[in-house]
Amino acid sequence: MDRSADGLRIVLCEDWYYPIYGEVFRLRFEELGAQVLPLKTRDFFPDLGSPLTWNVRTWSQYLQRRWRIGPCVARLNAALLAAARDVQAEMVFLYRCDLIWPKTLRRLRELGVRVLGYNNDDPFSPRHSWYKWRLLKRGIRYHDIFFAARDKNLAEYTAAGCSNSELLRFNYVRELHYPLSELSAPSHMCDVSFAGHWEDDGREEHLLAITQDPAIRLRLYGTDWHRCRHYALLNRVAGLIRPAYGPEYNLVLNSSRIVLSFHSRMNNDTSTSRSFEIPASGAFMLSQYSDDLNSLFQEGVEAEYFRCKEEMLDKIRFYLANDDARKRIAAAGRARLLRDGHEALDRVRQILAAYERLKRRHA
Repeated sequence: MDRSADGLRIVLCEDWYYPIYGEVFRLRFEELGAQVLPLKTRDFFPDLGSPLTWNVRTWSQYLQRRWRIGPCVARLNAALLAAARDVQAEMVFLYRCDLIWPKTLRRLRELGVRVLGYNNDDPFSPRHSWYKWRLLKRGIRYHDIFFAARDKNLAEYTAAGCSNSELLRFNYVRELHYPLSELSAPSHMCDVSFAGHWEDDGREEHLLAITQDPAIRLRLYGTDWHRCRHYALLNRVAGLIRPAYGPEYNLVLNSSRIVLSFHSRMNNDTSTSRSFEIPASGAFMLSQYSDDLNSLFQEGVEAEYFRCKEEMLDKIRFYLANDDARKRIAAAGRARLLRDGHEALDRVRQILAAYERLKRRHA
């Protein structure tokens, strides 16, 4: 068994709202032998629930979380320093932490702790609110390594003061994204599905184009779709729109002939987590095209791509009528995924390898 991190003491800080991020990375670090102390930022803020039930205290904590200031944020930063001291941490890994003060990072480094950060969003995108990533961007210079989810951000992290920036791609999770047997997944619950958030980047118009063909059974899952202009129509034609997580998400992937994937314009994406989750489930991926993603899964061989609504519709109709070609590409995509290694464990191995290089340089 690979125990490349035997005895390494890590404080892993993440919000822990979704288990596929911080919790999965914790498990993979421990699988490789590390001792991990999780610091969950959500513990410093309440489960807000419906705003109709909020009181003065709840509103106070909501505003502190939103604006990244106040006593709750102070307690989180103090807890991070205390955790690093208590376990004599060698590494602090910050997974998209937007609440950590620059002075906290500076103090960690003064204690001899290596600070490694990762953000799967693009903090430099002008489409984000100005305050969302302001603390993270101010603290970049105090990171020993900052991992980026897209090539675009590498030079931006360097310009912001971190001399060591590295690409860390999205990943799939082996316990959640895998092929189901015909007995476990109802065959062809729909022809085409998309499971992801709404964003005003053209995905709504693409899905609307599909609804114009009554022969195509479309299912839609995700968050924020109530904000789109054609919510009522999509909700009626594509089923009740709601999120699908965990086993249900994997069931959706396994029960769809074709699974769509769009790239977030807000984050300037050239791939997403779906780019790996869909092939991992053994499903057929029809994704928005990028040169980056085509370098990972070859067009027409291991995945299919579209560059406009018309191409998307043409390929949907073709592959719905050609099951053998669709199944062949889906199988080749999963084989390429497994061969190249895109599971969370592969990403944690990459983090540990970068950490070891850092240690050797500063030995």
